[in-house]
Amino acid sequence: MDNIAVGGVTLHSPLLNAAGTMGFGSSYADYIDLHRLGGLVTRTMTVKPRRGAEAPRLWETPSGLLNCVGMQNPGYEKFTQVFYKGLVGYDVPIIASVTGTPEEIRRMADALAELPAVAGVEVNLHCTYEEYRTLGSKAYLEQCAQRIRAAADGRLPVWAKLSPCAGDIVDAARTAQDAGAQAVVCANTYWGMALQADGSSRLGSMVGGLSGPAIRPLSGGRCRRGGLRRYRVRRGRKGIHGRRRKGRGDRHCQLHRAGDDHTDHRGTVMPAGRAKCTKQTGGMDMVAVGISGATGCIYGIRLLEALRALGQETELILSDWGAETIRLETGYTVEQVKALADRVYDNRNMAAQAASGSSCADAMVIAPCSMKTLAGIAMGYDDSLLVRAADVMLKERRRLILLTRETPLNLSHIRNMETVTLMGGIILPPVPAFYSRPQTVDDIVDQTVSRTLRLLGLDGGERFRWNGNG
Repeated sequence: MDNIAVGGVTLHSPLLNAAGTMGFGSSYADYIDLHRLGGLVTRTMTVKPRRGAEAPRLWETPSGLLNCVGMQNPGYEKFTQVFYKGLVGYDVPIIASVTGTPEEIRRMADALAELPAVAGVEVNLHCTYEEYRTLGSKAYLEQCAQRIRAAADGRLPVWAKLSPCAGDIVDAARTAQDAGAQAVVCANTYWGMALQADGSSRLGSMVGGLSGPAIRPLSGGRCRRGGLRRYRVRRGRKGIHGRRRKGRGDRHCQLHRAGDDHTDHRGTVMPAGRAKCTKQTGGMDMVAVGISGATGCIYGIRLLEALRALGQETELILSDWGAETIRLETGYTVEQVKALADRVYDNRNMAAQAASGSSCADAMVIAPCSMKTLAGIAMGYDDSLLVRAADVMLKERRRLILLTRETPLNLSHIRNMETVTLMGGIILPPVPAFYSRPQTVDDIVDQTVSRTLRLLGLDGGERFRWNGNG
């Protein structure tokens, strides 16, 4: 993927973690490939070490996680002397997140500018409920401007991380821009409370910060409210990032949602020490194709051929009965079908990379999908790699397409399809359309394959598209 410029920083991709979700990064190198991040945002640092808030610090709510960590960190000098050394071996731009008084921020920005791998400074304009209630909106914005100007006096680009609860986003964004910020991080956690029956807080403080799925629409709304009417959102393992497609100068918006474990096709990261996913033409790193034992294995075969023609990297999971169906229904050998994929997994190997949430696959298509495979996916019964890989797609919020093959359908089939649909999967029965006037069985198969490619966001061609009548 080509590099992109956001707020004066050149990133390898749109994927960044949100500050505070990965510590200082190096401790996660055993679990993910840090090279695949577009940039790495550190946890927020202060001049002096901070012990953070009193326990309890976390409380899980039905809508997300409420926390009151209190900016615990070892101080910026510990980062420059210890943690930074663990990151210099990775070709990843570092965005150092800092907070404090204007003088403290200026001191840290000057020191961080001496570190070659640090590409920018994020000024965390954190504000507690009590502070904002005391200061008021106008005084808070002036305080924000002073902190941003202190960082902007240095040599590094400055990103302003706004508190979503403190004042109007339009005023805050304009204040940040006027003070010298080159990018705006639109959202931190949102103020919230969790009370016990006696009225006391379940946290060490009365008010904490809410993160999780519930704040996604709120954060998206802040982007729009801030005038960012054309932005695209990338969801990462621990945050989502949006930036304007076009705008004035180099002003972009980065939207973080801390604490969200969901991913889409740009949110995939690989474990260190494993083969990297190679970006191919077509917009995805990897597409997984599963072939189960239902009739219609030709759909999976033709899909593999079409993906190869597009230059798209693929991996194949073939069940035992899927292999038998290839022998019974087609003129292909099993080895010929396997040769169409870049990588082939044994369906019994539950230790394969496809079984992990850190797998390379951005999307998965099971073509055909038997009713047994459908039932396993719907119930979360991962008794094979094929079902487990589909489960991974759903839990990681990636695209899962099932070409379900059965007719007629009984009630359990219909309910399992409903369940998978509610979980985020796409049910695509290979039902032919005749407006394209198919002449052969291959035409009927290719029409379904074309629709599958379009659902993957790839080029499905124009031959089978209905262009209207008049």
